Amino acid sequence: MVITIITLMIGLLLPTLSSARNTVRVTTCLSHQHQLALGVSVYAADHNDQIPRGPHTEPSFIALSFGVPVAATEDQVASSIILNASSTLGVYFNSHGVLLNAYLQNPRSMFCPGDDTTDPQQELQKIRDGATPIFSSYVYRNLDQAPIGRISNMGDNDHGVKATALLVDSNSILDAQPDTYRTNHGNDPVNIAYTDGSGQSLRNENNVFSLTPNDYYGGWTTIEAAYNRILINNDRQP
Repeated sequence: MVITIITLMIGLLLPTLSSARNTVRVTTCLSHQHQLALGVSVYAADHNDQIPRGPHTEPSFIALSFGVPVAATEDQVASSIILNASSTLGVYFNSHGVLLNAYLQNPRSMFCPGDDTTDPQQELQKIRDGATPIFSSYVYRNLDQAPIGRISNMGDNDHGVKATALLVDSNSILDAQPDTYRTNHGNDPVNIAYTDGSGQSLRNENNVFSLTPNDYYGGWTTIEAAYNRILINNDRQP
């Protein structure tokens, strides 16, 4: 009888413990994004109010992935790449990756504890080894839908709304190959950090904050449109 009661109690407690762990991961993830947003603000204070962003060159990772020329440059597209290499630039910090150079005490802040892949361990090891490319768990907007790019005024997005979202959980739910499925905390909720250092967790209803299989069908054109949609949806959350 005692064993039966203990078994029943464990069965009742396990869902609660699992829920508590998930809550801690979401909260820790939001704290990591907050640290990154603060790092961006400090960087901007040292660089005439400008946010860090990718180089003003064609994003080679896009051309390599889809084999088509693109009009955007790497500083104009949202990206989770924080360290990259090219034949022309050599090894370079990209986007919020520049924070690793002098503005971030712990590189673990680049990664979500609820990342559903093994990326945090692999990417942290690549940081230690100096390998490239390195992907953060978070998508950073660069100048995507933010034409001015100053921390005090990013400009208006294509819907005429002030650009305020800075980082968002990386959530790609295309399960076509190992490197296309990348989500944080099960794709719901999604954490967002803003230019003022604040952040919040939002329900990801109807995958409004995710890259879906449909978003990949048109190559870079539909992927860029999807990132624009995600950023604009984020900017609507004061």
